[in-house]
Amino acid sequence: LLLNLFVFSNSRWSLAVIGACAILWVIFVPYLINRKMSPFLAILLDGLIVAVYLYILTFMVGTDQWFWGMGLPIVILSTVVIEGFSFCVRKLPRSILTVGLYFFSAVAVLVMGVESMIDCYLGGRVNLSWSMLVFTICLIVDIMIITLLSRRGLRDAVRRRLHF
Repeated sequence: LLLNLFVFSNSRWSLAVIGACAILWVIFVPYLINRKMSPFLAILLDGLIVAVYLYILTFMVGTDQWFWGMGLPIVILSTVVIEGFSFCVRKLPRSILTVGLYFFSAVAVLVMGVESMIDCYLGGRVNLSWSMLVFTICLIVDIMIITLLSRRGLRDAVRRRLHF
């Protein structure tokens, strides 16, 4: 910041560095101070600091239109999806298969949401393309996992072959 103020006063490049340092601070320091911090609170703080960082970047770009139209909604969606995934892993029955089910479901929701928000911001309407491919693959994997979870014989055969 001092270099930016006194030496390079015609640009605001230090905002990106300051924001990145703030993100690292929020991610690492609370965990070092309080190792028993709720993971849900940690994820919420991470989402908040990423939103603050993106807002800081609006001062470098000179406009905040992209932040309100696309940046902040994507950060909120990502935080909600990660919180939901974390909730499922911590509070619902957990095995390697169920965690996989939760993960692929979260990825499917996230990619469709991100593409929808990008489309709305850039074109004013939703026109899903690449996210439908990812969604379809995640759906197929989810169906396979649900099938494995519902058929004990099949699940035992997979465990024998994959050694888990």
